Amino acid sequence: MNVAAIIKENRDRKLRQAWDAVLRTPEGRLVIWSILEHCHLFSQTHAGDANDGFRAGMREVGLRVLNQQVFPHDVKTFAGMQVEHAEMTAETRGNFAASLYGNG
Repeated sequence: MNVAAIIKENRDRKLRQAWDAVLRTPEGRLVIWSILEHCHLFSQTHAGDANDGFRAGMREVGLRVLNQQVFPHDVKTFAGMQVEHAEMTAETRGNFAASLYGNG
């Protein structure tokens, strides 16, 4: 094995460890979820304007993160991210409703 291969192997191992550290915490999963949202993964990319190609490219990045990092991490990771997002959304809606009606 040559030096370049050893460097690549070491970097790949450290990168896998870093992704694992991120995806093991609710805060890390929230960051990844926000990146996926920013990449238009959960919305339409075609709006019929000059930015369609740009949004499609962003979506490709999101799909790559999802397929190469999130899905292989653990079979439950993405489902957990969905549940966490739904719970956070429900909590925010509940807090907003309570503030409207003087309960918060």
